[in-house]
Amino acid sequence: MGLDLTLEKYFSGQFYILSTASLYQSQYKGSDAKWRNTDFNGQYNLNILSGKEWIVGKAKTARLIAGFKFNLAGGKWYSPIDSARSAAKRQYEGIDSLTNTLQFPAYHRLDIRLGFRKNLKRYHHHFYIDLINVYNKKNPLGLSYIPASAEVVQESNLGFLPLFNWLIEF
Repeated sequence: MGLDLTLEKYFSGQFYILSTASLYQSQYKGSDAKWRNTDFNGQYNLNILSGKEWIVGKAKTARLIAGFKFNLAGGKWYSPIDSARSAAKRQYEGIDSLTNTLQFPAYHRLDIRLGFRKNLKRYHHHFYIDLINVYNKKNPLGLSYIPASAEVVQESNLGFLPLFNWLIEF
């Protein structure tokens, strides 16, 4: 169950913006008749996507492009470790009666795109630099069990990642 709100300004005046916000609950009733959070019950999610283009050059066939995408979401749920079961199975196993009672911190990420596009008669060039996770936030994604040391480690997404793209469209 939840509530979604979307605000959008369509591409006009060489500018666009799209924003979505969600408030929700995602739970299930177990065989023991207790309500529990699903793995994905972040309870909220906010996305903002925006971009701007500037026409450049005498022929007006080239564009400079800048844009960003921001995401903020409630953290993923997880269960406390069952050390005995994890050791026996050699993988992370949660305590069944405490399924999804712990929550990782909120997930947030900012991506930026800078680019140049040149439109020619028979093809188009697109050059982009995508700066993924600009502020290098290592958001937690899950837990892993290391059998050799009986250690539990937190797995995270990649930090900052620059991507360079060249696309030719015929």
